[in-house]
Amino acid sequence: MSANLFKLALRGTGAAAVSALVAAPALAIPQSGADQLRLEAPQAASAQPLEIAQAYVPLVGDVGTGGYEQAKGWYFTLGAGASAPQDRTTRVDAGPDDTSIPLDTSYGGGFALDTGIGYDFGAIRTELTYSYNRASLNDLSVNDNGRDFSTSNVSGAINKNDVFASAYVDFPFGRWSPYIGGGIGYSNLSTPSFTIENQRYGDLSYGGFGWQAKAGISYALSYNWDVYAEGVYQGMSGHDTDSDVHFGSFNNWGGKLGFRYRFAKPAVAVVEAAPAPAPVYVQPAPAPAPEPAPPVRGLW
Repeated sequence: MSANLFKLALRGTGAAAVSALVAAPALAIPQSGADQLRLEAPQAASAQPLEIAQAYVPLVGDVGTGGYEQAKGWYFTLGAGASAPQDRTTRVDAGPDDTSIPLDTSYGGGFALDTGIGYDFGAIRTELTYSYNRASLNDLSVNDNGRDFSTSNVSGAINKNDVFASAYVDFPFGRWSPYIGGGIGYSNLSTPSFTIENQRYGDLSYGGFGWQAKAGISYALSYNWDVYAEGVYQGMSGHDTDSDVHFGSFNNWGGKLGFRYRFAKPAVAVVEAAPAPAPVYVQPAPAPAPEPAPPVRGLW
C-alpha cells in the first residue's frame, strides 16, 4: 500500500516539474522591439505637436453680395476719341476810338486723347492726366461797324494741351461700374495763322485755367484690367493779349473709349487644413496559452 502511494506522489511531482519547465520560457522571454514600439506609439504620437497645413486661395472673383472685386491702388489709364469744340467769339479793340470788333470762330470736329496715372481708394478714384485735343478751323466772320466779312477759305488746326488733377466716384454693380467726376488744371491753346480781307493774322499760343467734367461706365475684364466709355466736357478761361485782343473762353465736348491697368496683385487668404488623424493603436492579440504537458509516465 505504501509503495503505491509513493508511486503516485512521484508521478505528481514529475508532472509539475515538466509543466514548470514548459511554461518558464514564455514567462521569461522579454517583449520584442515591435511590441514595445506598439505600446509606446500612443505616448509618442500624443507628445508630438500637430502640424496644420496651409493653403493660399486668391480672393478674386465674385464676393458675398455678387459683386466683382478689382485691384485697388495705383493704375495706368489711356483713352482716345472724338472732340467737338464750340464756337467762340474773340474781340479786337481797333481804330482810333478802340472800337471792339467781334471775331466769331467756328470749328470742325477733331480727336482727343488722354493718359495718366491714378489711385483707386475704393469708392473714390483720383487721377493725374495729360489731355490733348485737336480740331480744324472751319470759318471766321467779322462784324466791323455793320460790315460783315466772313470767309470759309481758311485752313489750319487748333491744338489744346491740358494737365488735370481729377477725382471720380464709382458706383459698382457687379462687373459694371458707372462713375462721375471732374478736375481742374492748366490748359494751353495754340491757334493757327489765317488771312481775312487781305489782312494776315498770325498764330498765337496762350495758357490759362482749365477744367473738365466726365460721366462714364467701366467694365471689369479681370482683376487688373477694365475698359470704359465716357463723355467729356472741357473748358478753358479766356485770355487778353497786350495787343488788345480778348479771346473768349474755349469749350469742347468729347467722347472717349479707353482702358485701365491696375498694378496690384491679387490678395490671398491662408486657409488652415484639418490636421492629419493620429495613428490608431491596435492592441495585439494575446499569445495562445500553452497546452498542458502530458503526464510523465513511470517506468514501473
